[in-house]
Amino acid sequence: MQPPRDIVFDIETSPLPKEELDIYAEKFPKKPKARTYKLDAPALYWTTGQVACVGMKWNEDEEVVICTGDEYDTLNEAHEVMKNYQDTFIGFNSIDFDAKFLTGRAWKHLIPMKLPISKYAKNHIDIYQILGGSYGSTKVSLAELAHHFGVDDAHWGHGAMVADWWTNKEYNNIIKHCRGDIISTYRIYTGFIKPMYRGF
Repeated sequence: MQPPRDIVFDIETSPLPKEELDIYAEKFPKKPKARTYKLDAPALYWTTGQVACVGMKWNEDEEVVICTGDEYDTLNEAHEVMKNYQDTFIGFNSIDFDAKFLTGRAWKHLIPMKLPISKYAKNHIDIYQILGGSYGSTKVSLAELAHHFGVDDAHWGHGAMVADWWTNKEYNNIIKHCRGDIISTYRIYTGFIKPMYRGF
C-alpha cells in the first residue's frame, strides 16, 4: 500500500531547563533577557527551547500525537513516522517555525530528520504563508482561521500554556491541544486550501 501524499504536522514547544538557560544567558549576554527568562519566550527559539510534542495527521480518521516527556524519544518516534511521508508537508507557520525548530532539535540529537525548510519548497504548504502573514489585516492565528472556516470544534487550550503543562508533567493536556491544532489545520487544508488553491 502506497503511503498518502499529504501529511499535516504541528509541534508544541517548551523552554529548556533553567540550568541550560542560565548557561545560554552567560554565554550570550547580548541576547535579550526575555529570550531566556520571560515566561514561555525561550520556547519560541530552538536554541533555548525543546520539542514537547509532535502531531501528524494524514486523513480524517488517522493521526498520531507523540508526547513522551523526553525530547529525544519524542523526536525519534516522530522521525520514524515522518520518514515514510516525504511527499507534501502541510502546516501553519510551519516553514518559519515548526520545520526549522524540528530540524534544529533533531539534528542536535543526531536524528536525521529531513523536512523541507525553504519557503520556495514545492513539497511544503504553509497555510500561514497563504492566508496569514505578519502585518496588518493579514496577520491571523490558526484559531482565527479555524473559526472563520467553521472547523474549530477540536480547538482546545493555547500554545502559551504548554510550558506550564510541561513543567507540571500534564502531558495529556499538551496532546489534547496539539491534536486540536492538527485537526484544525487538516480541515482547513482539505476543505479549502487543497480544492481552492493547489494547482493554480
